[in-house]
Amino acid sequence: MIASVSSEAINVPFDVLPLLTPEEIKQVNDALLKRYVAKQKESYRMALKEGFVAAGTLAVDALTYSDIVDALTPEEVTNLWSVLGRVQRAMEKAKLPRPKDR
Repeated sequence: MIASVSSEAINVPFDVLPLLTPEEIKQVNDALLKRYVAKQKESYRMALKEGFVAAGTLAVDALTYSDIVDALTPEEVTNLWSVLGRVQRAMEKAKLPRPKDR
């Protein structure tokens, strides 16, 4: 087995991906899905607790995880930028404060 993954730690170098077996690819996809669902749940909780701006900040923070970003197709990346642009315009129109830098 070339790669073993869990929802806590995903470490598959890009050049190894073509060498993965179908079962290993399924493991990677399952782990990414679990992490995505966990981030979504956290985002929803934060939106209810702290409001839209904090939830938006968390969503952008999730994009800093290279294992999630590397798994996106070019079409998904284009779609994400489009969505983020619409969110930014909506925030500006509603005169919502910009998320604070950490």
